Amino acid sequence: MTVKWAIGIDGGGTKTAALCQTVRKGLPLRRSESGPCNIAAMDIVEASANIDRCVESLSIDSKDVSSLCIGVAGYSAVEKRRQFINLVRSRYPSAAVEVAPDYLIAHSGAFPEGSGVIVIAGTGSIAYGVNPIGESAVVGGYGYLIDDQGTGYGLGRSVLAAAGKTFDGTGGAEILTRLFIDKTGITTREALIAEVYGGRLDRLTIASFAPLVTEAAAAGDQYADSLLMHAGGALARVAQSAVVRLFAENETVPVARVGGLWSAGGELSDVFERSLQRACKSVVFVPPSVAPAEGALNRALAAVPR
Repeated sequence: MTVKWAIGIDGGGTKTAALCQTVRKGLPLRRSESGPCNIAAMDIVEASANIDRCVESLSIDSKDVSSLCIGVAGYSAVEKRRQFINLVRSRYPSAAVEVAPDYLIAHSGAFPEGSGVIVIAGTGSIAYGVNPIGESAVVGGYGYLIDDQGTGYGLGRSVLAAAGKTFDGTGGAEILTRLFIDKTGITTREALIAEVYGGRLDRLTIASFAPLVTEAAAAGDQYADSLLMHAGGALARVAQSAVVRLFAENETVPVARVGGLWSAGGELSDVFERSLQRACKSVVFVPPSVAPAEGALNRALAAVPR
């Protein structure tokens, strides 16, 4: 008898994570990873190829996939989303396919019972909430060309700006700039401009500089510290908007944090918590119940044809 599989996939701006399980839950979970899946910011053929790479790494034949739920970054790009869905369905013709926003699967993982607010902070950022009667709200998530506050890309771009000011002698982020030079070998304004506008320092590479801000702050760089505080405040504001729009003033609101930028810790998390609790006194910070990929897997299992 052929084994049929359900697969949940978290397609983020930096990487794609997949989790699978037999439809009858007779075998343990398998996991895999591949490249990014932001359908608004990249070629959809490459995005769908990263989905295929995940499935292939799970050692599953496409014809044995019974149900597939994919949460993708860049979901708001309507035409590219339509093309992406058509590509996925053509490659998994026997599967029940759901393509959802990445924040929806993250919320499904964080709050299986439904009610609560998640704040995603990774390459990009967004807040998404659902209240006890099923009303929902999305705040932020405009992408790096419109608003990059509280994002890995925003912090990474601030590293470039700090380096430029140091090269020009107009800024004082010496520790942060030294870490940037050590990582990239870029030591002049001319080289910085050439590497950015020549394309070597692309969007994902710039976002990968965000951990340098945390490292510099820990070493005493006040400018880096201020960047983390600013990011924490920006994330608190998007969370506050979701809370206020969905919940009564004295209603307890669970808030979960998802995404790699939260590992920056320190001032970013402290400012986020203090600012949000000052504005919304009834919020309670909780860890996500499960990761976004598992949230997607649970949705895939629920959609298995019976």
